[in-house]
Amino acid sequence: MAKLTRILIAYILATVTAGLCTSVLATQIAMQNLIDLGASIPLSARFQATRDDLAGFAFAFILVTAIGFLLALPLARWTAHLIGGFRSMAFVLGGYLGSAAALTAVTLLQYQLLGDTVVPSISEPAGIAFAAIGGALGGWVFSVITRARR
Repeated sequence: MAKLTRILIAYILATVTAGLCTSVLATQIAMQNLIDLGASIPLSARFQATRDDLAGFAFAFILVTAIGFLLALPLARWTAHLIGGFRSMAFVLGGYLGSAAALTAVTLLQYQLLGDTVVPSISEPAGIAFAAIGGALGGWVFSVITRARR
């Protein structure tokens, strides 16, 4: 039972870490897009936007990440077992790909249902690829917490 509890705690912490990081990264992508259009955004405004987006979007990103991780993390474990090593790298890559797949699915669903996306900064492949770095961090967190005790 202790092993299952540790896996569940690792899953929750990895999902929250990835969701929070993805929210921050999505905000920074949006800020950079505005700067690229010529806007002048002071650092204080970046912090304010990040704080506001964490309050508004973080829970949604955590849920999306949780769905992506349900498939990605067990596949990462299986892959590491299959190749006989590279466990941490498998979880980092699994977290990244699971997050990217979940973000892509949600973006496509939003386009189908709404005709647009709620978070434009991650509606393009480059935005999804950058925002999914949060998933990689979450995969690493899961790897560290579930590592066998010696």
